[in-house]
Amino acid sequence: MSAALERSSVEVAGARALVVGAGAMASLAVAHLSRHGAASIAVLNRTSARAERLADEFRTYVPDLPGF
Repeated sequence: MSAALERSSVEVAGARALVVGAGAMASLAVAHLSRHGAASIAVLNRTSARAERLADEFRTYVPDLPGF
């Protein structure tokens, strides 16, 4: 993911991001976004406990979406 973003014109610093999922690849995505200065990162997952665990690890947040 890191190499792909570096080749693109996507500016991560200061951006708001949404990561869907809370597995290994989502964790790598959140870590990359965090390291490159994303302003806010939301983690959304089918299982809220896993999303909250990942959000706590990287000081991100889980959006409150009723019924999701």
